[in-house]
Amino acid sequence: MKYFQKAQHPATPYEIFEFTKYEIPLHEIMLFKKHETERVRYALYCEEETVYLLTNVSVNDAAVSGYGGYAKPYCKLGDIGGYNLATLDKDAYNWYMTHAR
Repeated sequence: MKYFQKAQHPATPYEIFEFTKYEIPLHEIMLFKKHETERVRYALYCEEETVYLLTNVSVNDAAVSGYGGYAKPYCKLGDIGGYNLATLDKDAYNWYMTHAR
């Protein structure tokens, strides 16, 4: 993985990546969006045909940054066309709230 490290000894099944800071250049981001009603910002990033959902992100200069603990594999690149923005908003919010508890 280019920006994330798999969690070696996850404490919960939701801990997929290490909780380390990452920065991904904007030109590598598929989508950056603020949730319609909540204060959650999220992005989609693709690496090796897998799309990752990144929640609790911020934009600074020319990069999206956040922490790996808020990221997860979302779908295969070929399947992303089956998702609409309402579905992405719901999934991003639910994944963020899983970690905010």
